[in-house]
Amino acid sequence: MSAATESGDFCYDREIWGPTPAQQRYDTRRSRQHAGKDGDGYLYRGRTGMQLTGKDNYRQYRNWCRAAGLRLPRLRQGSRRGQCRSVGRPVPLFYWDTRELNRWAG
Repeated sequence: MSAATESGDFCYDREIWGPTPAQQRYDTRRSRQHAGKDGDGYLYRGRTGMQLTGKDNYRQYRNWCRAAGLRLPRLRQGSRRGQCRSVGRPVPLFYWDTRELNRWAG
């Protein structure tokens, strides 16, 4: 799935919350590290054009930003600052770096 698809051709910087049946499962999905805590699916819903989703991915992104010397507002907690587009600009770099995608770029 592409970033354009996930973000509605880059029109949305956060996941539109229904909640749909799939979104309701976010609270209990072990693959996203929500650990079954009610409400974590919504708190850690997809944000930015890359749709950074899940508690563990948010934690990894925060740690990566800190290691890179970036100071960013919190992405969850419903803060408007945490949902602005400038916050998500490093997310593609985070994915590229942490998934070691440079090795596939010829």
